[in-house]
Order: sequence, then structure tokens, then C-alpha cells
Amino acid sequence: YPSFNYMNTPWETLSTTLASGDPMTVVWRFYYTLIFNAHNLMDAVEAAEKDGIVFESSRYLYANALVYRALAYMDLVRMYEFKKTGIAVLDREADQNNLWGITVPLVTQSTTGAEAQNNPRRMYYEMYRFILTDLNKAEDYLEGYVRSKKSRSDISVVQAYKARFWLELATRFRKAPDDLATQLSHENDPELEHYDKLGITTAQDCYNKALEYSRKVINAGYTPLTRAQWHSITEGFNNSTKNSSWIFATIIPGADAVGLGYYTFIGQMSPELNNGVAHATYSVMMITPDLFNRIENNDWRKYTWIDPADQGKAPDRNKYSSSFTDAEWIKYPSYANFKFRPMDGVRTVSKQGAAGHLPIIRVEEMYFIEAEALAYTQGLGAGINALESFMNTYRYEGGGYTCKGQDIEEFIKEDLITQKRIEFWGEGILYYDYKRHGLPVTRGYPGTNYTMNARYNSQEGYGAPWFNFVIPRTGEISRNRGCKQNPDPNVSENVTLWSE
Repeated sequence: YPSFNYMNTPWETLSTTLASGDPMTVVWRFYYTLIFNAHNLMDAVEAAEKDGIVFESSRYLYANALVYRALAYMDLVRMYEFKKTGIAVLDREADQNNLWGITVPLVTQSTTGAEAQNNPRRMYYEMYRFILTDLNKAEDYLEGYVRSKKSRSDISVVQAYKARFWLELATRFRKAPDDLATQLSHENDPELEHYDKLGITTAQDCYNKALEYSRKVINAGYTPLTRAQWHSITEGFNNSTKNSSWIFATIIPGADAVGLGYYTFIGQMSPELNNGVAHATYSVMMITPDLFNRIENNDWRKYTWIDPADQGKAPDRNKYSSSFTDAEWIKYPSYANFKFRPMDGVRTVSKQGAAGHLPIIRVEEMYFIEAEALAYTQGLGAGINALESFMNTYRYEGGGYTCKGQDIEEFIKEDLITQKRIEFWGEGILYYDYKRHGLPVTRGYPGTNYTMNARYNSQEGYGAPWFNFVIPRTGEISRNRGCKQNPDPNVSENVTLWSE
């Protein structure tokens, strides 16, 4: 049965097979296919305009392609740029191969097949300007555009991506002033003159831009999920049209569910979908005990997961929302999640229940970006006030949330990131926060519910070794002689497996 559970692939236990394994190939192919599709749309719009066929919708379609291309490259840059791990053999290999600061190969509309066969990974200072240029152009084109669904971009989507972008750069340049100096030293390179300049000179400038754009999105009319929306049995985290929190989403229609529920995200994550693999017969997705124990009782998000004190008992329906009968509920272990629901609450029909919408950006993330940027621009108190205001307004019954951090770094790690982990559990964005801050991943500790072969802990101040994605050997390295490979993390040999 575990072979059906694609969400539970033990990435951190893969060793020398990682670069040739299916997970790496799927990730790489997905993003570059997304870029390829964006180019096809851009080419079609440009060809039509050359033929004198110009519609108002053309610039909106073009802008949407730009946003998806920027999305793809922003994720690729953050996943594939090698960051120090604290593991001597891996960091030494990065030194020897001169890997610092290189991201991914840049494929544009004009890249030829011959060029793709010798296409080096580009430096971060070029990729940042490439991504910003796409976002700037999209923001200009989308002025006044009203979209028909949230899988399409509007100006608020661009601004949300800019908030993410500037926070990423702010963290990097604050932690590594030499990287900022390098970025600025290339501002006037002739080969980069066709890209927009960043227009910043300090890390503070980047934080201010993150603050500016996160607030623009918040002011655009989005509102955080309510308790009823979060815990809805029929619409919880499966429908972008029924709430004003989701900014950007991916939509999986029923036809794409192809009758095999376990291939879809909801099939992997929702216990209530009978033909998925997240129920008691297969492998239930759970929160970690350490994180769960940080959730206070008056935080209504706590009842997204089964409290150990309630395990094996009929559910208190005033706390928990589920379509399960009492007899079904008691089969589930402590910490089992009930965040992602089958579409429309349909548990038995694959093409309906296993389809649905998935959030890419929610407005709640903008509040967290704002709080972090405030802490670094206006001081610890401003960051604390922003986070406490969000928590007590939108997440705590009767208020009462207070931050514990005594300095900015403690506030970020113990307060903001902890609450962000709870808020976005299962949504895939905390990976980027952990990598940019160099936060330790702790999977081995007394009481952990990680499987025995996944109990690895990374080092404080470094990226977890498995956070540095490796490039597929057959999908890219063997075909692109200019593309350098990242060190294979080889976790089972390079990191000590924690045991009791």
C-alpha cells in the first residue's frame, strides 16, 4: 500500500539514486513544461498581433503567461540554488564545483535547441532581474483586468508574487551582504540591460517593498478564512470561489481526476475520500506532535487534527467537523488531519470528490509577510503587534494570543514561523521559509510520529541537505553539457538517523 502514497515518498532517505529518481524528473519536467506552455501562449499572441489581430484580451492572456513563467522560475530558483548544509562533504563539493549562486538554466522564447544543449545555470543576480521584469510587465498589462476565475492572474496576484519575491531578496541580502554587493555590481552589465533593474541598494529597501506589496494585496478586498469556511465539510480547502481569502489557485476539473482518486492531491490528503489513500486503510497524513502541542486550545485551527486526548472516542461535533460517522472516526489515529475535503463533500465519486481547487496563494500569507517585514523595518514591537493583531482578530476565540520572542530572530522562529506552519500546513510554502532562514528541520525527537527511516535532523543556521534539489540526470544533465549538478544529499550516509 505505501507504494500508492505518492505524497509520502521519503525524499530525505533517498541517496545516490536521487538525481535519477522519478520525483526529481517530475518536478523538473512540470516547471519547464509550464514555462514551455507560457511561451506557446506568448508566441500565439505575438503572431496574432503581427497579423493585425489585436484584442483587448490579448494583453491579459500575455500577462497571465508572464505570471506563470515568473511563478515557475521563482520556484525553480529557490529549489535548485544550493545553500550551505553544514555537511562538510556536500559543502566542499559545492566549493570544488563552484556552485555558489547559480540557479537553473534560463529558457526563453528565443532559446534554440542548440542553445539548450549548452545552457548553463544562471547566476541569481540575472534570474532576479528576469523574474522582476516579467512581474513588472504583467502588473502593467493587468491594470483594470477582472478575471473570471482564480486560476487566472489579476493585478493582485502579481502583487502577491512581488511580496514573496521581495521578502526572499530581503532575507538573502540581510544575511549575506556580499550577495547584495554582487547584485549591485552587475546592475549595469550590457548583457543584462534588457532586464529591469531591481532599483534597491539595501536589504531594508527589499523589506520595504515586501511591506508595500503585501499591504496592497490585503487592501484589495481579500479577507482571511473564517472558522466555518476553514472547517466546512463540503468546501474546506477545495473551492476557490466560495471564499474571499484565496488569491490564486489551481483548478483540477473532474475530467482530470480520471477516476483514480489516489493520483490527485485531495486523494493523497483527504481521509474522507473513500477511494484515495489518505484514509485508515492506507496512510493517514498527520501533523507532528511537536507542532500540534504548540497550538493553544482557543485557536480554532487546532481542531483540524485529532487531539490525542480525543483519539478513539466519538468526536465532539462542537469541535470537530467531519462527514464520518462515529464508527468511522474512531479508526483514526492521533494527529490525523481533516483540512482538505473532497470536492463538494462527495466521498465516493472519484471524478467529483477527487477533483477540486487548491490554493497557491492565500491572503493570510500577506499578513505574515507584512509582520516579518515590519519587524525588520520598524522594529520588534511592530512585527509583534502585526502578528498578534492577525491572530486575535482571525484565529483565536476571544483573543489572548501573545508572542514570546524577546528579539527579532526569536520572534521570527518561535512566533511567526510557528504560526505560519500551523496556518499553511499541507500547502507547501513553509519549505521556502525554512530554506531562506536556514531553520533547522527536527524530525527525530521523543514522541515523534515520523517513520523510522525519516527521522533526520538538520543543523541550525543551514539548509537541510534534502532542501537542495538535484537536477535529473536523464532529463537535463545528460542533454545539457553546460548544466552543473548539485551534490546529491545522500542523506542516509551524510546525516545521522535519530533514534530513541
